[in-house]
Amino acid sequence: MRIGKAFLFVMFGFLLIFSVTGAVDAAGGSPPPNPSLYSGEIRVGGDIPGDSVVKREGVRNRCLSGCVTAEIGDFTSDAGIVIGGRYTVTVGPPDGSYVGSSVTFHYDGLVEASDSDRFIISSSFRIISGFTLTFPALPTPTPMPTATPTMTPVPTSTPVPTPTPVSTATPVPTATPAVLFPVTYSGTVTYTGPEEDPYSTYPLFARVGSYFSQEVLVRSVGTVGVFEDLILDPVNRKFLNKQIQFMLGEFPANSSEVLLFNQEGSEIDVELKVTEQRKLTPIKVNVAGPVINPSATSVPASSIPATVSPMPTKAAIVVPVAPTKEPPDALAEEDDEGASGGACSRGGRVSSATGAINTLMLFSPLFLIGGFRAWRKRQP
Repeated sequence: MRIGKAFLFVMFGFLLIFSVTGAVDAAGGSPPPNPSLYSGEIRVGGDIPGDSVVKREGVRNRCLSGCVTAEIGDFTSDAGIVIGGRYTVTVGPPDGSYVGSSVTFHYDGLVEASDSDRFIISSSFRIISGFTLTFPALPTPTPMPTATPTMTPVPTSTPVPTPTPVSTATPVPTATPAVLFPVTYSGTVTYTGPEEDPYSTYPLFARVGSYFSQEVLVRSVGTVGVFEDLILDPVNRKFLNKQIQFMLGEFPANSSEVLLFNQEGSEIDVELKVTEQRKLTPIKVNVAGPVINPSATSVPASSIPATVSPMPTKAAIVVPVAPTKEPPDALAEEDDEGASGGACSRGGRVSSATGAINTLMLFSPLFLIGGFRAWRKRQP
């Protein structure tokens, strides 16, 4: 009898380890981490560099020269623009393998800044303002040697026969590729929270999938904020019909309706609401009766028991549990599909055999405890 119970104990321990391992293997990949926005003053060779040379592409400016880029291993960010001795660059690697790596900054791809940072995981869009970049002087280009001209004899011209005209083929018209048009948003922002003046502290921007718009300022008008000309121009058709999310700094700005990015450019007026909630102090309960934290929300008297009976003291039962190993790249962040709020990993499909093992796993602690108590009773 004792051998049978020991065998049952070992079998359920094995099922526990097997089901936990299967659950880890079935877990899906994690979404890309939230990007980081760096901004601040810039110095090149001790001087303030000139403004970047940009090219207008639709409603966006693309930096051509005098730009700042960030690198994490083999990843290079989009070129950031320098205006008035200040720069702005966004660092958003494609996956979590870059988390914890060093972020270096480069000016025009020629010199590297003495300042660097480490890319970390953030639950929201990470803004690092006042991050000063100091670059060494740009290398002086080596002058090209001047070639000494030599007199080349002029050959005698040979008459060339007139070529027979060849008919020119009619060019085939090329189909114009379909592109997405920019959408311009304007409207109001209503803030509820502890911040006294959030509109002058935090800028407003929008995102659709992995594309982030330029920031716009929100001006305070009474108790609400007003913004204009927030432009979304992702161009790529992969962002079509994805949800648009707005952020006031690090706080989500929610609309009363779900906004999707479509292929028809337009101007849209929206009303956004930002609500920041403070965490309540946890409620502590004494064995002699419930104790309600006065700072927490009041609890109806009908839901509080009149007395709380103390639980009888029992010998502690030690149940061996196999250690679980958390995946190193598990992240809690927003999906590329555009869901507002946090994001979570997507689980894979589970076979019927794995489901049956998981069901046995739910009840295995009860069988183990029952077998252990029965064994204790039979001890002399």
